[in-house]
Amino acid sequence: MTLPRGFKANAERQAARLRAELGIAEYGRLRVELLADHLGVRIVSADRLVARERLEELERLQAYAFSAATFEIKDKAYVVTNPLRAEGRQASDIAHELSHLILEHELTEIREVNGLPFRTCRPEQEEEATALGGTLMLPRPLLLGAGAAGGRRRSRTSTGSPSKWPGSATTRPAWPNRSGADPPEPRPSRAPADFLGRNGHRASGS
Repeated sequence: MTLPRGFKANAERQAARLRAELGIAEYGRLRVELLADHLGVRIVSADRLVARERLEELERLQAYAFSAATFEIKDKAYVVTNPLRAEGRQASDIAHELSHLILEHELTEIREVNGLPFRTCRPEQEEEATALGGTLMLPRPLLLGAGAAGGRRRSRTSTGSPSKWPGSATTRPAWPNRSGADPPEPRPSRAPADFLGRNGHRASGS
């Protein structure tokens, strides 16, 4: 599936605009919690809504069926995360859900998980949210800066000198991959709203 023409360039502009609004440098780390607060979205761990044992049961029934979901209740958006996921994966999932909201995606398809129906976005919208989510976390200037510093690090290592971040006296930090997740994991199907006890409300999941 191919992204619309110009989408990647627009995603970079969106990332730059939001970082500027948050006062974060183009090469600085973006905390998704700050972005969510800026967008008026509340992040809630699923184990605050249901027993952790139920999340583990769902994981046994269908691995990675639920990573995150967005609910709109009384005009307020909530992103519900899965505490069973690694911290990096949760950040990536939150960025994905926030991207759906930024792009104003609508829930137009009906699917089922374990016999429970739920509404979700179209496949092309899922791809757009994945692309924008990755760009929000790791925009092009940050990637280029990390790559350039990595090249200098390799060069200096060959001469026995430690690598430094440009303009800093500290060693350059390690940067994650663009997905924000530690190990690559399959993108799960959408989670049923019923499972989290929010039946009847608009929801999307990833």
